[in-house]
Amino acid sequence: MTFEQEFNSRVDAFLSQSGVSPTALGLRAAGDPNLIHEIRAGRSPSLRMADRVLACIAAWERGAGGARAPPARSRVPESARRARRTREDRAMTRKPRKKRTRPTTRLLRVSEVQALTGLARSTIYAWSAQGRFPSPIRLSPRAARWVEADVKQWLREWVARG
Repeated sequence: MTFEQEFNSRVDAFLSQSGVSPTALGLRAAGDPNLIHEIRAGRSPSLRMADRVLACIAAWERGAGGARAPPARSRVPESARRARRTREDRAMTRKPRKKRTRPTTRLLRVSEVQALTGLARSTIYAWSAQGRFPSPIRLSPRAARWVEADVKQWLREWVARG
């Protein structure tokens, strides 16, 4: 008989004698409620995992006298434990964040200029060529950007003209 077969028969014997559900055993032994179901379906546990399950079974038998499982303890959700652990881990190691400053010059894509002004793409390019709208900055032959401050200034002037 292989170790895996011995392990499976030991787990099955414990579950049938104690009345503990496979979900509860997997949860207590490894924090995985599907562990025992997956092992029964063919998953091979590592030696470390098998030791953890067997140790949990032994502790359960000592604590409950082999008759039945001890009452379930209240559990903190995994997400809360993870968040608490993360906060605790960062408490001493994390440096205070430096305040981020926004760049003074922001470049807008044509779609952003369209959204800001309400003008069509063709109108933006035509008016830029005629000098009626701020000229774009050419980043490459196919990429043009407008300085946000220039566009907003043009917009204020346009609204003031009425």
